[in-house]
Amino acid sequence: MLSLEARVNVQLENTELEKKRNAKRHVLFQAQDDIDNRKEQLLNDLEQRLNQKLEQEELFALKCRIV
Repeated sequence: MLSLEARVNVQLENTELEKKRNAKRHVLFQAQDDIDNRKEQLLNDLEQRLNQKLEQEELFALKCRIV
């Protein structure tokens, strides 16, 4: 059986580990949000490119004759 002091130390260590875990979760979630935002931006850019209309206009014509 653990002494009261040992129990307190274990609880303090557990609390510190939970704080570290929560900080890492926060970093992970922020990275996931950044990735999702970038993905959405890329998809929007792609959609705009696909919706572009191309026009072809004849600027000039060349005529050649071989002699």
